[in-house]
Amino acid sequence: MAEMDAPFNVLANLLRVRAGLSFATNPFRDPLARSGKTKKKHKRIKRALFRPPLPISPSEKIRVITGLAQRAGLAGIAPAFGEFYFPPLRNAIAHSAYVLHKGQFRLVADNMLDPSRNVYSPVVDLGYLRQIITRTFAFYSAFFSLHQRARAGFASLRGKCFPYDRPLKGLVEFLVDKDGLLTGFKVHWPNKLDSIYQRTETGCEALNITFNPDLSVNFFVGEYFTEHHPLTRLVPLGGDLEYTLADGCTEPPTWPQAT
Repeated sequence: MAEMDAPFNVLANLLRVRAGLSFATNPFRDPLARSGKTKKKHKRIKRALFRPPLPISPSEKIRVITGLAQRAGLAGIAPAFGEFYFPPLRNAIAHSAYVLHKGQFRLVADNMLDPSRNVYSPVVDLGYLRQIITRTFAFYSAFFSLHQRARAGFASLRGKCFPYDRPLKGLVEFLVDKDGLLTGFKVHWPNKLDSIYQRTETGCEALNITFNPDLSVNFFVGEYFTEHHPLTRLVPLGGDLEYTLADGCTEPPTWPQAT
């Protein structure tokens, strides 16, 4: 369970925003945030653009989240992982390097702190292992419950658009599925062009969106006009601001200053 990417990514980005940083498509991909790697090695890695990003261990992700939590003034978040995530235990399970014998979980090549004796030992009592598993399920159950509740909080915004890009007059719409859960967003541009990102049951849709090397997100907005509308460069002089329909609406949205 601790190998899932989504909970780490959500927590890291929430902390980044709380700390005044921007959203990142992968908040853990910064090479200098990786432990045990030299700058020289990372330069070689960055040159090999044809290679997929190296996997990042949960331990490294937790370290990044710990730093972000401190920066965001929420240092109490990171210690929660210490209640259930133990690298020796994770490695033993991932590599099948353990033995079950007489009520014990025995690590083949590592040691773990035994809280009952306050010593490091390769032997983990199955009762303690059950406690760790229970804490793991408790953490992720609480996380996904809050995640679901947050997504459901957008249900009342279905079909509504809000000013997003003031210079270009882009309007953002939060996309909600049939269950009333947030699934993505659509930016309506005044030239009837849309930038969309949405997760659906059949996959993810990304239209007129670019994912930049610096891990930020940008949009394709169409042509810029030299002779343009007083409100935006996306509409030629003499033209009108025109937006596509929002979900469930029969009339297109309008920019507040244009009404």
